Amino acid sequence: RDHLPLAKDVLQEIMPAPRENDMLKRLSRRRRALVDGKSRV
Repeated sequence: RDHLPLAKDVLQEIMPAPRENDMLKRLSRRRRALVDGKSRV
């Protein structure tokens, strides 16, 4: 209980990731899957 006020000063709010980050992640994973598939052939 003594450390709670200190923790409130240190913690930062987490903002949701931009939509572009999610799109880039999905595209990167899809590209990796395509490259891995082509490598097997």
